[in-house]
Amino acid sequence: MVIGILIAIQVNNWNEEKKNHEKENLLLMRMKSDLELDIIYLQNRMLQSKKIVQDHFKALEELYLIQDSISHIRELLNLIDFGSEMLTVQNSTYEEINNTGKIELINNMDLKNELNNYYNDCSKAEKHFEEINFYSAQVMKDLFKEVPQIIRINSFSDETNQFYDQFIKVNDGNWNFINDTNSVEFFKLEATVLAYRNKNLIFIDHFDTLITRSRALIELINKELKSD
Repeated sequence: MVIGILIAIQVNNWNEEKKNHEKENLLLMRMKSDLELDIIYLQNRMLQSKKIVQDHFKALEELYLIQDSISHIRELLNLIDFGSEMLTVQNSTYEEINNTGKIELINNMDLKNELNNYYNDCSKAEKHFEEINFYSAQVMKDLFKEVPQIIRINSFSDETNQFYDQFIKVNDGNWNFINDTNSVEFFKLEATVLAYRNKNLIFIDHFDTLITRSRALIELINKELKSD
């Protein structure tokens, strides 16, 4: 009878382990799916940031050329991207298993530690993005306060621009600064272009690092799933 009870306990334990293992595999597959979405998202964001860096470099070159018409000024300003998009990774599965204690279903300690480290670093990167975006937004606001005509020239439709250009000349009082590299307004514009270019260079480093980390985690998850 004792032997029968022990066998029943072993079978029960085996069934429980099997259920937990199935739950673990399901969680790992969900984590893998999140990481694959992260890679796609991060790659797209990196392409956007690389384009902004290129456009802003071109804007800096154009800025030191003589701007002889409002249309040329508009072309220059159109190269500048004042976007401040935050970093958002797919962490819903991680947050769920971390908050509910289901992360303990992951038996591989190395994998568990890497997951914790990855998402902790993602949180730090998100905070860094927030800080950099706040700073660049302040630089932009300072520019618009000093040179409000920049807002006006970029706010019209093409048809309105053609009408507007007939009455505005580069050498009127509002736009003298654009060809004066020593003016405060020129300095503000140049500083803003640099600020947004430099922040995207920082973003690219973050994207590259997180893509590499995501791929490494996917590889670890695949090994764990294949070990069944």
